Amino acid sequence: MRYLRIVATATLIAVALIVCLEIAPYNYNILLDTGSMEPSYSGGDIVVIKENYNKINKGDVIVFKTRQGNIMHRVIRVNDIGYITQGDNLPAPDPYVWTDEAINGVVVAKVEGFWLTDAMSYHLTETYLQQR
Repeated sequence: MRYLRIVATATLIAVALIVCLEIAPYNYNILLDTGSMEPSYSGGDIVVIKENYNKINKGDVIVFKTRQGNIMHRVIRVNDIGYITQGDNLPAPDPYVWTDEAINGVVVAKVEGFWLTDAMSYHLTETYLQQR
């Protein structure tokens, strides 16, 4: 019985978050993180990104688009060309310098999704991002 109460509460929180994001201004999104940012962000976490950001600094976590899809990594250097990123759980920086045109936004909040399976989070996220 206690397990069902926990699952029901977690489900209500997820639904409330999605509803809030839907009625909020369109500069917010949700997306699933994979293992590249652990332990800061884990599979099943939901993050909120601000698409209309003013400035990106070293240490910010950004979401950028690639041919393989959206990726979320931390900015480790900023130069005149753009941003050099690296996953917290990866041994080396990404091989590209990302420009503002490739960036979807800056992470501004996280909801730990330990109660969501990766498959559930992925489905919620991809469905939401495809609607944008």
